[in-house]
Amino acid sequence: MDLAQRFSSFYAAHHILSEENASLRAARLTLCALALAQIQSTLTLLGIEIPERM
Repeated sequence: MDLAQRFSSFYAAHHILSEENASLRAARLTLCALALAQIQSTLTLLGIEIPERM
């Protein structure tokens, strides 16, 4: 899952919730939501059960 690896790298390298610039914070939150939706969709198509929490 290249997307999951890339998102993990992004998340480790950038502040999300603590970002002071509101527009940058919003953009990063949108990116997080889009990555989540894509990963969930892929796992569902593969028939892999998605845990609520890790």
